[in-house]
Amino acid sequence: MNSIIQPYLKQQLVWLRLTLLVTLGINVLAFQEFVGQPGLGTAGLLGIGIVIEIALLIVALTSWQTKLLHLLDKVPVLLARLRWLNPFLFVANAALISFAIFSPQFYDLFRNTFTRLFVVWLISLVGSFLLKAWGNQQARSWLELFGISLLLNTLIYRVVSYLPDITLYPLSLNWSETSEYYYASLFFSRQIYNFAAAPTVLHPTRHLMQAVPFLLPRSPLWLHRIWQVFLWLAMPGLTAFFLVRRLEISERIKGWLTGIWAFIFILIGAVYHHLLMPVIIMLWGFDQQNTLSRSSRFFKSLLAVLLASAWAGISRVNWYPVPAMLACAIYFLQRPVEEPGNQTDTGPSSWLKRIPWRYLFPPVAWAVLGLAAALAAQAGYIAWSGVEFKQFTSSFTSQLLWYRLWPNAIYPPGILIGILLVSAPLFVLIGSKMAEPRRAAPAWRAYHPLRLLTLVAILAAFFIGSLIVSTKIGGGSNLHNMDTYMVFLLILAAFILFNKFTPDRSIIEAQSAGDADAPRQGQFARKSAKAGIALAFAMIFLFPVLSLAPRKPLVMDKPVISAVGTIAQRSAKADQNGGEVLFISNRHLLTFGYVKDVRLVTEYERVFLMEMAMAGNRGYLDRFQQDLKNQRFALIISEPFFLVEKDKTTIFGEENNAWVNEVSRYVLCYYKQDSYFQNVDVQIYAPRPKTSNCP
Repeated sequence: MNSIIQPYLKQQLVWLRLTLLVTLGINVLAFQEFVGQPGLGTAGLLGIGIVIEIALLIVALTSWQTKLLHLLDKVPVLLARLRWLNPFLFVANAALISFAIFSPQFYDLFRNTFTRLFVVWLISLVGSFLLKAWGNQQARSWLELFGISLLLNTLIYRVVSYLPDITLYPLSLNWSETSEYYYASLFFSRQIYNFAAAPTVLHPTRHLMQAVPFLLPRSPLWLHRIWQVFLWLAMPGLTAFFLVRRLEISERIKGWLTGIWAFIFILIGAVYHHLLMPVIIMLWGFDQQNTLSRSSRFFKSLLAVLLASAWAGISRVNWYPVPAMLACAIYFLQRPVEEPGNQTDTGPSSWLKRIPWRYLFPPVAWAVLGLAAALAAQAGYIAWSGVEFKQFTSSFTSQLLWYRLWPNAIYPPGILIGILLVSAPLFVLIGSKMAEPRRAAPAWRAYHPLRLLTLVAILAAFFIGSLIVSTKIGGGSNLHNMDTYMVFLLILAAFILFNKFTPDRSIIEAQSAGDADAPRQGQFARKSAKAGIALAFAMIFLFPVLSLAPRKPLVMDKPVISAVGTIAQRSAKADQNGGEVLFISNRHLLTFGYVKDVRLVTEYERVFLMEMAMAGNRGYLDRFQQDLKNQRFALIISEPFFLVEKDKTTIFGEENNAWVNEVSRYVLCYYKQDSYFQNVDVQIYAPRPKTSNCP
């Protein structure tokens, strides 16, 4: 019996010491955030926690360690008496903590990064006790239960982080939030603005999805905010669901955990909800068992590729090839070059000569036709919109800021380091799976080199392409421009890890040297798999908690109400006098009726104006600047303009300079600030009676 108990106790002691050490480290970092700040309450509690953790760590290193373990083992036994209350308490604790973190009342406390991390870490530790006490969880180790608790707490944290976006606050919550609703409204311009306006150039499918609430006449702003939060949660959720369904995971809890992990992974970027539609179509409608002898399956898959590609074609230029490449990837993952057992010659020298070129016809066809469908959809949308072609090509003329690949002010880790950290767990897991011995040879030897090279090439192409897109001016503040790479890596890893990568052949014989190496290969694969799982859980916990902080409290106080009322009154008066009122920002005030009886000026909305400034679209900018010189507008409603130029050591320095040089200096020379609203990021500008020395 001792031979069984001793390894178990040793394992539990290692886990206990490591947990206490990590907890102590995070607690110390949280304590330092309050050093020198007024008030001793939080710092005092954290200090007490440090003392307790040090004491427990000392006990865990002495002869009392076994008693401490036995004491901890009694906790879930006592909690087990609560039965069904344990899962309820788990969810309640996680939800209450997350609500507190994102609540305005606790902003000063939880804006501190390591304080958030420490609190979520602690509640996850508590959650592992509740999980062990619930149901038949005694068979699972503490490490497994803590991993599950950490994942579920991160899920709740991530979901709750969106709830502050649902508010009655009438102005924009961030630089572009309400602009999205305005662009969505253009699909219903006749009903809302009483004339047909050109649809949006920027991300048409995103705004088409966000336009759904406009089907309800006079839908309020808060409803659109609810719908946007729903899209942010539903689309990654559907993607994770169809991925797990495709993997056919037999163990239900493993399927749920995989889906939750995939959901959070997608949101780390985050991959925008409209860009997940082609992925969902492919995971749902693409038939991986295509063969030329089953034409119905081929054309069913082709239909999925065409639909997904058409959607991608009116979404974003770097997504044009994604559906076709996903089709190729799934095909190469699940369709072997030859059936297992039919090929005994495993030598690499003649593999090129033995490629059945007929095997390549389906992926080539999908690639060509998918890209053609994307280009055709884009051309059709441009023709239907009536907007000049050059406005759709800003991505190709924008400046590339390569330094943002490295640590910088806008994104401290840098894009390259950030994406490598996110990718590392999946690469370790893929490596461990491909290193598993199969009849004394590593698993990767069971796959045709054509398939391996193709999958690597697609992944590399998405990685390099996403890095380039991330350096475009206007980007680089997070990993969302790595979206194509992240989606492909997730699907590739999932198929490999859950044995959906069909081998080409079985290795019949192994050399004696290979037989001798097999145990070592298996041990390496098992250790790598454990390390990959640990990294996967650590990454999926750290990225959301460290990056998602509470927002400064928004209050519907007198200055906000007064500002909106003054804007409405002044705008209506200017319009009645025959003048045009240009809303550069907060154009949604017209959309949702906060400002009434004012004609919409469709040009020069803030987000698109910034896009043209960064792209250097002279035709568009010259028209804007000429309109300012002519003082076309009776009033301009915008955020405050400044003339301060910045360098790359400040956040969005280049973007600021593009705005200053192409927009601010022209507005401020021909217009003056007419109304100033304290603590409200919107102002009214009126024409200057006299102008001089203007550009």
